[in-house]
Amino acid sequence: MSQPQHADLLIVGGGVAAARAARGLRRGGFDGTILLVGEETLPPYNRPPLSKELLLSPEPLPDDLLLAESAAWYERQRVQLRLGTLAVALDSDARRATLDDGNEIAFERCLLATGAVARRLPVPGGEAALTLRTVADVRRLEAAILAAPGGEVVVVGGGFIGLEVASALAARGLRPTIVELAPTLWGGALGTALAARVRDMLTEAGVVVRTGVTVSSVSARGVRAGNALLAAAFVVAG
Repeated sequence: MSQPQHADLLIVGGGVAAARAARGLRRGGFDGTILLVGEETLPPYNRPPLSKELLLSPEPLPDDLLLAESAAWYERQRVQLRLGTLAVALDSDARRATLDDGNEIAFERCLLATGAVARRLPVPGGEAALTLRTVADVRRLEAAILAAPGGEVVVVGGGFIGLEVASALAARGLRPTIVELAPTLWGGALGTALAARVRDMLTEAGVVVRTGVTVSSVSARGVRAGNALLAAAFVVAG
């Protein structure tokens, strides 16, 4: 039986936090081996551009805007990347991690930087709603946009992601409707004055905003929101 790969530090997670941790350790003088294991096939990248520049245009973003660090940085700092790989088990006593391909990593220290995943709509048909968390999500959204030029779209959620997605969809010629459970945008967290101002701006941009409405189902016919059935070429959960 072959010996498992060894790393002085194993970082589980392929987001910006993982890259920044590796950078901080190197700057602090850590000279041991670093292995970063990430589920996505891209190196750690910045997520804010996903709902902004990347969604507003079908043109790919330059790497220097999207990636947290360049490929050359990882090589220069001796940070090994193992991408497209999921850590499925961790034995802290034995200091072993098991990957989804069956291989094991032996480590001296392990840092968990797994981040979060987008929450699915907990209603019948909610699994059909698109989300926006990864580059792969943007590609799925892009395909949906191209397949429904000028179409009606429902965005569930009146938080930052929902508002940015709806705004981008309107800018690309679609007709989005935001459905928010709370009586004001952002769930009232940023105050009624700002919520009212942003609502006016969205309306001017062609976005319909429906607050205080509960989504009960998603189907091929559309989204059931309160007593209304909203037609939708596709649905985004934000």
